[in-house]
Amino acid sequence: MQRPAAWPPPAGWGGYGLYTCIQHTASKATCYAHQSRLGTRTGATVRRGEIMGYVGNTGNSFGDHLHFEVRINGQPVNPLAYL
Repeated sequence: MQRPAAWPPPAGWGGYGLYTCIQHTASKATCYAHQSRLGTRTGATVRRGEIMGYVGNTGNSFGDHLHFEVRINGQPVNPLAYL
């Protein structure tokens, strides 16, 4: 599956600051942004209970918080349907 150009890489730095994205299926991913420090690296397998990162205020952000996002086919969707 080819990802859209706007799709962020699995972990890195951008407007989201430090962020991690986990690809759950070919079409579904979750992203965790504005971290102060990453707890994983690109290409790593993340297991339940493992620390993926730490809450922060990096990128385009005002105050410490976690930006949580669900993406379907590369597009952000309302996460309530997936929690």
